[in-house]
Amino acid sequence: AAMELQTFLRRIVGNDEDYAIVDDSTDVKGDIVIIGGPKTNALAEKLFPLFSISQDEIASLGPEGYRIKSIWNEDGHVLMIAGGGRVGTLYGCYAVLRDLGCRWFSPDDLGEEIPTLVLYSLPHMDLTERPGFSLRGFHAWENRGSSAFLLWMARNRLNLWCVAQREKA
Repeated sequence: AAMELQTFLRRIVGNDEDYAIVDDSTDVKGDIVIIGGPKTNALAEKLFPLFSISQDEIASLGPEGYRIKSIWNEDGHVLMIAGGGRVGTLYGCYAVLRDLGCRWFSPDDLGEEIPTLVLYSLPHMDLTERPGFSLRGFHAWENRGSSAFLLWMARNRLNLWCVAQREKA
């Protein structure tokens, strides 16, 4: 999730040095993005009380749900992307990118629409999403198990599990 977010944020701003990924125990100052909730990220655990979100709220999201919230503290803008599970955290990162204008219309580079923006700070967000159905995805007759297709599905927040299960059958 962190690497996908970093890749596209760097493409958006046109600078391969921005948005460094650091260990969650690193003392960070300034604007930061926290990927993961208090159970998976030490910095999230430390700053979690500032977000006015309960542990129960994160747990209730289910494996594909996510909570995105930003706050300002004395050091700068802090954006937290926490999923109910690993897939939810990934989907939360894609939701931030979608908010910035990223679109993936097909599983190849031709289907990508990545804006070029000057970002002084990531947008203020306060968003909770969880799927309305137990499975995301669609039924396809042909084999669509290529890595490009699976990545396209993740970027569009479609269920990866059901495709993987179908391929095993």
